[in-house]
Amino acid sequence: MRQRRFHQMRAPVTGRLGLGDGEAQFLAMGANIQQRPSAFEEAFDIIKRLLAGETVSSQGRFVLENARVPCVRQLQNTVKTTNGLVER
Repeated sequence: MRQRRFHQMRAPVTGRLGLGDGEAQFLAMGANIQQRPSAFEEAFDIIKRLLAGETVSSQGRFVLENARVPCVRQLQNTVKTTNGLVER
């Protein structure tokens, strides 16, 4: 069987993101449940930018310096939201 690298796969890539539920989960991770919407928005923005092929730096809640996903060039213009709209 021939092995393929992730960026050579022809099947669509899907994933799900969620805010989480229950204060016990957040306490176990040392996180504040009251900050989950803003933390989710910040993380989702970073993920979208990485999947768009950008090199991302952030000094906010998530600290990144020149982060990138090397194989993402093959995925550009294929990131879809749950409403079916393509994010560019």
